[in-house]
Amino acid sequence: MLSRYKIPVFVLLLMIVFQDVNAQVVAKDTVPVSVNPALLDILNAKYPRTYIIAGINVTGTKSYDPNLISSISGIAIGDKVLLPGSDVFSKAISKLWKQNLVSDIQINLERVEDNNLFIEIAVVERPRLIEFKFEGIRKSEKDDLETKTGLTKDRVLTENMKLSAVEAIRKFFYEKGYRNVTIDMDEQIISGLTNGIQLTFVIDKGHKVKINNINISGNNLVEDIKLKKQFKGTKEMARFTFYPEKVVSPYGDSIKLKSFQSYLGQWGFLYPSKTKELLDPYFKFKFFSASKFNETKYQEDKERMLEYFNAQGLRDAILIEDTQVINKKGNLNIDIKVSEGHKYYFGNISWKGNTKYPDSVLNLLLGIQKGDVYNLELLNKRLGKQLSADGVDIGSLY
Repeated sequence: MLSRYKIPVFVLLLMIVFQDVNAQVVAKDTVPVSVNPALLDILNAKYPRTYIIAGINVTGTKSYDPNLISSISGIAIGDKVLLPGSDVFSKAISKLWKQNLVSDIQINLERVEDNNLFIEIAVVERPRLIEFKFEGIRKSEKDDLETKTGLTKDRVLTENMKLSAVEAIRKFFYEKGYRNVTIDMDEQIISGLTNGIQLTFVIDKGHKVKINNINISGNNLVEDIKLKKQFKGTKEMARFTFYPEKVVSPYGDSIKLKSFQSYLGQWGFLYPSKTKELLDPYFKFKFFSASKFNETKYQEDKERMLEYFNAQGLRDAILIEDTQVINKKGNLNIDIKVSEGHKYYFGNISWKGNTKYPDSVLNLLLGIQKGDVYNLELLNKRLGKQLSADGVDIGSLY
């Protein structure tokens, strides 16, 4: 009489060289003593033997046709398999796993009659996403997230899809200035439907993070206030204080407040930029610009800052590193370290190939003299390689 016990293929594979399989095959801790002796012969065989798949029993299916699971596995009744030594079962598990239809797969040897082998393919189906919704946010935000999460109704739901959806939600609010958003995901089984679930994302945006300070270190030739002006989409929040925050650079550079004595000694009151730089730690008013942090605009602003360095003759200027730190009040401090490099000036300028206009005319239109601060953007505009506001350039002359 044949025993009712099965031997998981996992146990069989322990007897041969393993191949990498992208599925977890759960095996029983022990093989019962009363197992079918013929199955034990397969495990203990010193030489491989050819068996014929005589029966395939698919279990665990809820919404999928068992014949579909069997077809995807690539195993069919009448197939010949060499045991031990064949990788047909590991390949079957890989094929099923790649379809993302199931979350667990086992192939068990049920019984053997002569050289006829009966197997079981036991699966655990992944649930299907019937509905998903968002709570804790405005309707307009819900509408925007409908397409950004990448979720689609009535499709198989994988763990990777859930993680990707959470990350998409976090990124959505991160770009809007909410850097402390929390997301709780709740799964609910929908009654009356086979293996269907509903996902609910409970979102707490927290407070919008504002930019407190933009601290720049390593710049000796260009003033902070002029560099900050290049940050069109990254603005500091408004402030009014008699006791400005002490700035400590994470890069070991000392960032000191401009002293009033130094301001007077350099005749700073004659220069609006020096006056604004002196007052900047104490007073800053923003009427039409937001101080929220936007990663995309921040990257653009850093490029714009480097372009400004180049326009000042500092063509070797680089941004060494930057970081963002939340202060005690929950606002953002941005620290940037730069290296200005050497300052360049225009040298001798000569023309070649000009037969229609003499050098004197071209030099007049170019408007650049030897010794002027090197400015690539200005040079390109005067040559006509970039659009110029006045429209007078060498290119338009020709």
